[in-house]
Amino acid sequence: MIEVKESLRSELILTPEGKLLMAVMIQAMIEICGTHTHSRKVSYNWLMKEKNPVADICLILSGYDRHHIENMLIQKFGHDEYYALKGDS
Repeated sequence: MIEVKESLRSELILTPEGKLLMAVMIQAMIEICGTHTHSRKVSYNWLMKEKNPVADICLILSGYDRHHIENMLIQKFGHDEYYALKGDS
């Protein structure tokens, strides 16, 4: 993932485009944490997919990386449910 200085991230997040991308990130997390199985999987796959420039920018603006998101989801769901969401056996 691209590293960005905090001052630049803070400036970008205040732009209309930055606010839109943060809304996309928040919606993806809401869907991942929701109850609709298909939406959960689609949103998870979109956010965690490597070489996804829009998700990369959303993650940069949020200040999180994929590893941190993964750890948060494991804490929320537990290992079994997380790995079922991820698609691992």
